[in-house]
Amino acid sequence: MGKVRPTMERRQLGLRLRRMRERHGLTQQDAADALGRVRSRVVDLEDGRSTIRLPDLEVLLDLYHATAAERAELTALAIQAARRRRRPSTSDVLPDAFTQFAELEAAAVEICAYEPAVVPGLAQSPSYLRALIAEGVGVWWQPSDEEFEARVAFREERQAQVLGPAGPARLRFVLGEETLRAAVGDEAVAREQLTHLLRLTEDPRITIRLLLSSTPSNPARAGGFTVFKFGGRSSPVVFSSQVYGSERLFDDEADTARLADCFERLCRSALPCEETRSVLRETLKGSR
Repeated sequence: MGKVRPTMERRQLGLRLRRMRERHGLTQQDAADALGRVRSRVVDLEDGRSTIRLPDLEVLLDLYHATAAERAELTALAIQAARRRRRPSTSDVLPDAFTQFAELEAAAVEICAYEPAVVPGLAQSPSYLRALIAEGVGVWWQPSDEEFEARVAFREERQAQVLGPAGPARLRFVLGEETLRAAVGDEAVAREQLTHLLRLTEDPRITIRLLLSSTPSNPARAGGFTVFKFGGRSSPVVFSSQVYGSERLFDDEADTARLADCFERLCRSALPCEETRSVLRETLKGSR
């Protein structure tokens, strides 16, 4: 194992191995002892700052009682992590792309999300998220009660994990003013969502700011993005959503620095938190 620049494949490999280790109640020192290496090597591996030789990977997979499917998946990911060439972004087209996104959320110490027209997934109320997912039925996937409920359950599980006590230390949301106007569901759904946003502002970890449509020089009018920060362990990763097709995950430092700076600019242009709460309260009153 050698120290290298964090990449998406290396981060994903490290996150998967960390979750497997924790699932069996093992420490990083336990993993290091099995490999015959110092603990810092395991720390680097799990933080995406190191690759791993396949024989060493086999040792960890034996220690973690990996299934055949997990072995095949992680071996392929380890090969990708070792061979990956530098590129500005990754198109996330893997079948388990949702799981990978959730793992980034779980590992982040700070999540910064901007959406111009819809409430970010982590801040959606139960009825709102169901109404929003329902809008894609028959368009982005074939009608299926099973798939619909699976998508709902996945988002609810993400919310429970990230918004729970073990979640990130800081969550920052910037919402475009159109978010309050978009007709997602009926009036009851809108009221529930407004109430939910107000409730979230009571959490000291969470800040919500409203970006007015009249705000000049908005560099991100065309779409939303989420910045995942990992403290001193690793450089940020940015997720950029698209209407159709594969989303994009940026891990090149030049790209992530530009997008992180964009988020800070949006924060400075948006209403302060207390003014945002006032607008939310007034909008809620007007919807009754």
